[in-house]
Amino acid sequence: RDEGAVVGEPFTQWVLQDTFAAERPRWEDTGALFVPDVAPYQVMKLRLLNGSHTLLSCLGLADGRETVADAITAPWGEPVLRAYAAEVARSLPEDLDVEAYVDGLVARFTNSAMRHRLRQIATDGSLKVTERWLPPLRELRSAGLPAPMLTGALAAWVRHTRDQQLDDPAADRMHTVWHATQRRGAVPELLTLLGTPDLAEDTGFVNTVEERVAALDTSGPTALLG
Repeated sequence: RDEGAVVGEPFTQWVLQDTFAAERPRWEDTGALFVPDVAPYQVMKLRLLNGSHTLLSCLGLADGRETVADAITAPWGEPVLRAYAAEVARSLPEDLDVEAYVDGLVARFTNSAMRHRLRQIATDGSLKVTERWLPPLRELRSAGLPAPMLTGALAAWVRHTRDQQLDDPAADRMHTVWHATQRRGAVPELLTLLGTPDLAEDTGFVNTVEERVAALDTSGPTALLG
């Protein structure tokens, strides 16, 4: 019996930029992937894995879920993740195997032994959202492509900022926004707080986010799939 056992998961991924100045070990023989540029893989990980984590945390906490496994195995969990990933994939380089990556995420997230807590993932959300969701949202909007899942994700985050247990460097400002606006006009204030005054001034976008917040309040996470 090992009282200090550390639980792990049966997953590894090593992506290495092949710019060695001399001979190197043949790490590819044991599964490492050598590529000319690791940046696309970093972006995929940030937008798909980390981005879906943040989305599941915002939706899951409001739905009474505790862990990533609890959220992904909820009736809405996998459909929401796959819809989000399919949308975000349009902002990624075409030579990435996004489908296999997303299948891997679903398998990893359903591992109940990991006990990855949603409350922990939701920490510092105002910082994470700007890195994980806003770049693909801007890219899709600039390309004239719809982004209902990313817009819905922002609505889920906006709704999450009402949480009294919010653990965020901007928590006091967020609570002040909700108190001062009485929920009317909170969305543009929160978008400005994220450093996106252009989105805050886009009336159509703000109205859509507000509508998605109301839909989440009424129907829960499945509202993002409508």
